[in-house]
Amino acid sequence: MTTGTQDALAKTLGTQFEFTNSIFGRTTEGVDHARSLESPAAGGNCMNWVAGHIVRTRNSLLDLLGAERIWSPEEGAAYDRGSEGLRDGSSPKDFAAIRDAMERSHERTRAAIAALTPEQLLAPLPEDRNPFQVDNLGEMIAVAAFHESYHVGQLGILRRTLGLPGVIK
Repeated sequence: MTTGTQDALAKTLGTQFEFTNSIFGRTTEGVDHARSLESPAAGGNCMNWVAGHIVRTRNSLLDLLGAERIWSPEEGAAYDRGSEGLRDGSSPKDFAAIRDAMERSHERTRAAIAALTPEQLLAPLPEDRNPFQVDNLGEMIAVAAFHESYHVGQLGILRRTLGLPGVIK
């Protein structure tokens, strides 16, 4: 991979996170903590859990990128995949704090992706850090961007279930 190709790939991956970060901010804007805990009538996770889960998984990506986490594993445990989604009596984080953590994680993610070398992008991942069995770090970053897009879309639906207007027109 040439430096130009690496720069283009890092820019593309960074752009994906720019978009999800922007939509995350717009979608969660104006939602207070109490409303963030309202679950949809048909079941599923509340906005607080989905937003916290995005930050939680950003922490995993920051680890892979060699950047500092926003939350410790213990701080993010209530937002882990497979958790009870705050229905188990877990204490939810304040929604404003989740929004702030997302913004801080975005700055770290953007800087870490921009600093990657071609060798780092192509480096295989340790098996215990490769749940999707992708070939290298670059592919894992792409998977993380997809994962985040999926959940940001859920935030948009949850916003509408709260009776708030959509943010993408």
